[in-house]
Amino acid sequence: FEADAMALLTVRSVRDVSPSVPVILQLLRQDSMDRNVWANADLVVCRQSLKMSVLAMSTLFPGVSTLLANLVSSFSDREAERFIAGAAADYRPGQPVDDETESFVEERGFGPSAPRWANWSPDEKMAGLVAARHEARIRAKAWRVEYAHSMG
Repeated sequence: FEADAMALLTVRSVRDVSPSVPVILQLLRQDSMDRNVWANADLVVCRQSLKMSVLAMSTLFPGVSTLLANLVSSFSDREAERFIAGAAADYRPGQPVDDETESFVEERGFGPSAPRWANWSPDEKMAGLVAARHEARIRAKAWRVEYAHSMG
C-alpha cells in the first residue's frame, strides 16, 4: 500500500498546485481505487485489475496474454544491443538462412544479388539483414494469428 499511498499523495499535490493539469494515476492494488476520490485523478489504472482482466481474456482467447505482453514489452538500449548482436551472429558468412527469411530478404532488395546491396558497408548489410529478419518474423507471427483466427 505504501507505493499507492505515495502515488495518491503525489496526485493530490499536483491537483493543489495546478488543478487544470490532466493526471493519470497508476495504482498497484484494487483496494486503493476508492481513495482516488480524495486524490481526484482524471484517469486511474490499477495494475492488479489489469492483470486479472488479461488472465480472464486468455481463458477465452488462448495466447492473447502473450500477444499483449509482446506488444507492450520494451527493450533498454543494452537489451537492444544484445538482441542485434545475437541476430547478427546468425548472419555470419557461411551461415545457413531459413527459406522464409531468405525469400523475404530478396523481396525487400537486401539479397546478395540486389543492386542496392553492392555499395553498402558490411555493417549496413548486417543491419539490413537483421531488420529484414525481424520483419519476416513479425509477418510470420501475424500470418499464424490470422490463420488460427480463421480456423475458429
